[in-house]
Amino acid sequence: MTEIAVLVADDEELERRAIKKILGEMNGLSLVLYEAENGREVLERIKQAKIDIVLLDIKMPGLDGISIAKQINLLQPATHIVFVTAFSEFDYAREAIRLGVQDYLVKPVSRETVQETIAKVIQHIQKEHHTAHSSLVSESLLLQELEIDIGKGRLSDEKLLAYAEYRGMKKSQTYLIAADLGCLAGSNKIVQENLVKKIKIYLKNSFDTPGTIVLGSETEDIRRFYAVLLFSEPVIEAALQSKFGSIVDQIKNQLGIKLHFTAMEWKGGSIGDLFMELCNYSSLARDALPLLIVDPEAGQSQEHAKGKLAKIMEYMRQHLAQNISLKEAASVVGLSPFHVSHLFKTYQGETFVQVYTRLRIEAAKNVLRDGRYSIKEVCSMLGYNDQAYFSRVFKKHEGISPQEYLKKYE
Repeated sequence: MTEIAVLVADDEELERRAIKKILGEMNGLSLVLYEAENGREVLERIKQAKIDIVLLDIKMPGLDGISIAKQINLLQPATHIVFVTAFSEFDYAREAIRLGVQDYLVKPVSRETVQETIAKVIQHIQKEHHTAHSSLVSESLLLQELEIDIGKGRLSDEKLLAYAEYRGMKKSQTYLIAADLGCLAGSNKIVQENLVKKIKIYLKNSFDTPGTIVLGSETEDIRRFYAVLLFSEPVIEAALQSKFGSIVDQIKNQLGIKLHFTAMEWKGGSIGDLFMELCNYSSLARDALPLLIVDPEAGQSQEHAKGKLAKIMEYMRQHLAQNISLKEAASVVGLSPFHVSHLFKTYQGETFVQVYTRLRIEAAKNVLRDGRYSIKEVCSMLGYNDQAYFSRVFKKHEGISPQEYLKKYE
């Protein structure tokens, strides 16, 4: 059984001895008993050791019990206080309750009353310990799962928000971070692992401030790792960007390696989706631009993204009849389907399917205007197996059917 430390504070030695004797007769408990004859001794004992319960006389030399209780609440907030005093005025009881005192005993106290009161307080302490332990176990397991997920380049909205709530950060400013160490490709694996561990420690130490949480884990690909940075208070974008830049420079100087660094601020929507996007954006970093602070709507990697999109568009134009999928288009530039979908929405204002359909309809219009092919032949040329479906898509885009369009240009 866990030991319970009890401090008996009374300026009367006989009172202290009597209460200690009563407490010593409580069976089935492991009590460690201390005593103090004045306020100064109480506070010294509180500073030296963890005390679970203080039986405190209100009227003592020097500091009175109320003043001592206030100091105890500051030094050891978890300590439970029981006033034992000859004073029975309501004002004292009311002040005791306001201070969070567990109980209020009036001298002379009986053996049964003392033992019942202490047993009730100990039961409350044990319940608090159980709750705290369960909470710590849950938080530890959740943290472990989060770091495993982050290490694999994925992130669960539910887990991250639950962990932030555990840590008292229901409203936080969140940044997702990726670091690429492509320069380690030819290095020894042990050297790579040690460097990544050092960078993780350096990153955490750089943000080791109250109200900040850094979650991170190396990935299966040792050259890259991801992290999540949570701030309980809003931070200035320019200051954070400068901080990131300083970290990159110092890692380069101290460890002698180039670090490609990407960060995205979560501004809403799915954190998991944004994290997937981060993993793709991080591969766009180059030696000329080792630091990227990327806003999903207008990032510094915009030119890189437009280049990828242009390559996909060219591939789409070359394969209008093949009915290519988003996944196939994404593989052309080595990005995820989600990332490519985001690029189309950001820079084209349409989905991949909408853009691909528009390109095919534009091609159909050009062929129809040529006048050498029938609607059925044009339909087949562009990979539409169903002429009726082709007609519906055409009319949705142009407002008229292929037949009407053809007549218009005859």
